[in-house]
Amino acid sequence: MITQIVEVVETTADTMTVKPQQQGCQSCSTGSCGVSNIARLFGNRQHQLRLINTSDFKAGELAELSLDESIFMRSVVLQYLLPLVSMILSVMLVSFVTSSLVIQLIVAIFGMATGVYLARYLIKQNEHRLEGRHLQVRRIS
Repeated sequence: MITQIVEVVETTADTMTVKPQQQGCQSCSTGSCGVSNIARLFGNRQHQLRLINTSDFKAGELAELSLDESIFMRSVVLQYLLPLVSMILSVMLVSFVTSSLVIQLIVAIFGMATGVYLARYLIKQNEHRLEGRHLQVRRIS
């Protein structure tokens, strides 16, 4: 299981919004980490996630959010490998028809775009089927 400590930011009758607690070496807060300097270039956006509130959490409580590794690996395959494989297959197929690099490049772009679209579609279909059951939340405070 992949786990993350989260803080409940906001609750409604049936949902809750959580944000991750900072973990790691704490160098980001001191500014001595090179990665933190690069991260500041992209802004300090707080990531928040809306979940189903099944245990009556209240704002300010800490919880542990868990995700099964197999679901994580499936989403990685869908996001990264499916567009790549789609692009490679489309270029391989068009290379039998023409040897023009410009046409192969255009087909590669369309192949990757098709893979991205297909991955997003499959993720949306899987998301509705799981209905949030892939995330487990347990109270720790």
